[in-house]
Amino acid sequence: MLRLGRLITAVGAAMQLTNICRDVVEDWERGRFYLPESEVQAQEPTFTPPRQVQEPFPDTAISGIGQVVGSILAWADVFYDSGDRGVINLKWRSALAIISARKIYADIGRVIRRRNCDVSAGRAFTTKGRKIVLVLASIGLLGLSIPIRIGLALAGRGSFTRPDKILAFEDMLMETEP
Repeated sequence: MLRLGRLITAVGAAMQLTNICRDVVEDWERGRFYLPESEVQAQEPTFTPPRQVQEPFPDTAISGIGQVVGSILAWADVFYDSGDRGVINLKWRSALAIISARKIYADIGRVIRRRNCDVSAGRAFTTKGRKIVLVLASIGLLGLSIPIRIGLALAGRGSFTRPDKILAFEDMLMETEP
């Protein structure tokens, strides 16, 4: 059961990484910066994070920040893929919610990549129509999992039960490599 908890936690981590990549400029304008500064400085040696609220976003750092965003989105993909393996053990409604949210957030990452990870290109989002398609695809994936779910139930395995141990985020990261 602990392994399942790690897999599901991976989806949450992936979604948060995607969210950080999506909101670089908005966070900057609020005086916050969540990307690893050392990685950005490796790309843009003169980079300095915002010192105050509403500080203008540095156009000179767009390329370097874009490279770091691309790297972080690659990590997010590893976490999405890892989490996908655990969803089969969740109850139908929970699995649908997680698969749908995962697909929508991964699609935001797709939009960011389509823009060459240019964080100054405006907020990346998924349209309502695209979200409907992604939810329908999630329902289809769950439908395909019915034989596996029946097999797991017959084998006495299946739906997720609450773990008896709390997992530290650092422990989850140690098992997953990009």
